[in-house]
Amino acid sequence: MDILEYLTLGMVAEHFYVGTNALFRGKTVPRVLGIPLALFEIVYYTLLLFTLSSFPLPLLALGAFFVVTHYIGGTYYVLRESTFSGRKFSVAYSGYEFLELYFLIAVLLSA
Repeated sequence: MDILEYLTLGMVAEHFYVGTNALFRGKTVPRVLGIPLALFEIVYYTLLLFTLSSFPLPLLALGAFFVVTHYIGGTYYVLRESTFSGRKFSVAYSGYEFLELYFLIAVLLSA
């Protein structure tokens, strides 16, 4: 296994936990944990960006989507002290997290 596969396993665990927590408890992680996670995800997707060309086209398209959303969303989250809350937000956010989880599993299977 290379470093990207280990990082992807960590991302799978994180997204399973965060997505499940958002869906069933209506909460995301505390900001004190969210900032390091956001930065980690930006670094992860930066590393993944260098290997995306080796993936099939559907994964390449989804990967590009996640690169953009993590650069924009992660930077906004870290710099703006955004506070998102509410049941509707948590359900929508968990959907996004699970979509990302499926993408990460596909990355692992394609590696």
